[in-house]
Parts: sequence; C-alpha cells; structure tokens
Amino acid sequence: MVWTCFSLLSIISIRYYFVKNSLRKMPNLEKKPSNQGILAILPFRNEESIIRKTLLRVIREVSSDKNCKLVLVDSASEDNSVEVVLRTIRESGLVDDSWSLISLEKPGKGKALNLAMSKYEKGDIVVMIDADVQIPKGSFDIFRQLMSNEEIGAISGQESVHPKDPMARYKKRSNALRVFESSTGYCPVLEGSLLAWAPSRIGWSSFDENSNADDAQIALYTIRSGYRSLVTPELLFRSVRDSEKASFQRSIRRSQGLNQQLLRNIDLLWNSPDSQFRPIMLFNILLHCIIPWCVIILLLAPPIILTEHPKLTSDYLFISSMAPSMVIILSLLSSSGRTLLRGSLASILGQFRVLLRMRTNHWEPGEG
Repeated sequence: MVWTCFSLLSIISIRYYFVKNSLRKMPNLEKKPSNQGILAILPFRNEESIIRKTLLRVIREVSSDKNCKLVLVDSASEDNSVEVVLRTIRESGLVDDSWSLISLEKPGKGKALNLAMSKYEKGDIVVMIDADVQIPKGSFDIFRQLMSNEEIGAISGQESVHPKDPMARYKKRSNALRVFESSTGYCPVLEGSLLAWAPSRIGWSSFDENSNADDAQIALYTIRSGYRSLVTPELLFRSVRDSEKASFQRSIRRSQGLNQQLLRNIDLLWNSPDSQFRPIMLFNILLHCIIPWCVIILLLAPPIILTEHPKLTSDYLFISSMAPSMVIILSLLSSSGRTLLRGSLASILGQFRVLLRMRTNHWEPGEG
C-alpha cells in the first residue's frame, strides 16, 4: 500500500513536470467585435472591509458599457456591507437603470446566484465577480469578444499571485495546470472569482443550492454540453483578501464542493463528448479525491511499520517500506509540503462531509 500511494504521488509529480515544461500553451483565442448583452453578478456577504475596492472597478466597467446590467446580491450580511455598497454607487453617479440590489434572508452563494439569474435575458453573457476581486480594465469587452466564439461555453480569468503570498507556489502550480488543460479546450475547474458563461448556449438552468464549487458546476456542465471550458491569462485579476487570514474551514467547504461535483460527474470518464477530456477528468479525480488519502497514509505508515518490524524478514524490506514515508515527512520542512498536508486534510474532511451528507451551501467568505 505504501508503494502504491507513493507511485500515485509520483504520477502527479511527473504530470506537473510535464505540464510545466510542455510546449502546449494557451492558444491565442479568436476575438470578434460583439455587442452582446452582459449580466454582471456580484454576490457578497459580510464584506464591508473590501467590497468598495471591488465595486469601484466594476462600476468603471458598467459605466462605460451601455449593454450591461449589474446585479448585486446581499446574502444576509450581518455587517455594513449594504451601506458601503449603496454609498459607493451613490458617490459614483451610476445611473439607476444599469444596476439593482437584491437581498436574501438566508445566506448561500448558490441561492444568491440563482436569484440574480432571475434578471437574465436570453442570449446574454453572465459575468460572475467575487467581492474580493479587482478586475482588469476592459474585462467585459474581452469576455464579450472571446465568447463570440460559439465553441466556448464558459471562460474565466486567471489570478495574478504576488510572490510573497503564502499560497504563491500552490497557486502558480494550479494556474499552470489550468492553462495546460485549457489548451485542450477542457478545463473542469475554472476560476470562480471572475467567470463568464453563456447560459442559452450550454442550456444552463440553475445552480445546485445545496452545494458550492459554483465554478466547477459551470465548467463540468459546459463540457458535458459539448462546449469548451477555458481559463485565459488575458484576464489577470488580483484578490484583495488577505490569504494569511483564510480559514481552514473555508478550505474544507471548498474541497467538499469540488469533490462532490467531480464524483457526480464521474461518468464523464467514459461518456465525455470528447476523448481528450477523459485523461484530464481522471487526473482531476486522482488529484482531488485520491491523492489526499495517499499523503495521509504515507504519514501514518511509519508507526505501523515500526510495530511490524520484527516480522520483516530483512533490513532491506524495512528500509524499502519506510523510504516513501520519509520522503513525505521530510517534505513537511518546506512550505510546499505543508501546503500539501493542509490541502490533503481539507479534502479528506470534505469527503467525510459528503459521505455524511452534511450541507455544503453554508457561505462565510473572508475569514470565515
């Protein structure tokens, strides 16, 4: 079992090395002039400390775009988020018919997004923006031009990571994997912080309000519908949230939703509209659902092996049994190793929550 787990980890490492050094990069996507309508959705909950920064960037886009409507959804905020939003819009002079504010009595991102979709008009593009994101100038026009390609069902931006960010290495690897998968046309986990999709094109109906991982919901639905799901470096956004204050509980909920969506769509391993996507789906299931168990098994193996040492027939068997675990244990001395452990624990706890059918729709952004 020890060597099986280590072999799977090695496969992941080799895969990343291949991705990092691959000549397959994101192609230059064809962009056509378009005046397609945009519904911009900005859901928020308890974000009074940062939402002004995000909203000012969004207002700049909406003000210069005559074919765009902004819907803000307050998901039962308990702070002064609504007051900050209204004051910011009032000071900006944004015209009344270009925006609206909806309030929910019960929190839930899926609920917030579905309520905002009630404002959707057939044929429009939906752009979803998280409350902690500073979007680049001209984002709406770029989304509109890229989505003029009728093969694309959903496309997201890419997070620009500061080198001193505690999650910088993890996010850099994640970005590389997403761009590589996008080069095939099929990325199953998009960046939900800045994401656009064409509901009419892919036949989208609604979000699962009892789950989360809304970006994976959209991406997998898009791929199942036979359209392309991409991450583009053309839209680099930056988060204004302090990564050091990110809650472990938030990571668990994120992992729970992602595991749930991957397992719900596991039939895409053999029913995918395009055979190119099958190895990508397999890799993501391996990475998010199986590898976390491999990491924990390797960390827990040494005490068991030491207990069984008298029964081993030679020192060679003992060393060969301990070696894979020692590699993982030594990796904990590095930030990458500690990030791997944290992510593995979050994923396993998230899987237990899925098995116990614990709710995944709880939404506490920020530090919660």
